[in-house]
Amino acid sequence: MPKKIRNCFDKKLTFENLLKAHYRARKHKMYKKDIINFEMNLEHNLINLQKKISNNTYRIRNL
Repeated sequence: MPKKIRNCFDKKLTFENLLKAHYRARKHKMYKKDIINFEMNLEHNLINLQKKISNNTYRIRNL
């Protein structure tokens, strides 16, 4: 029987991991307007994103 892993997601949801994910996601898109706007207030945006994900209030937008 497989072992259940609980609360693993919350341990991985750190500011450092979100920052690493942002840098991977922006690769080859550094000069796009949306990326520049997001990075103008990067720390606030990542903290806000972390709170929304942990509170289950984050919703994915279709652009």
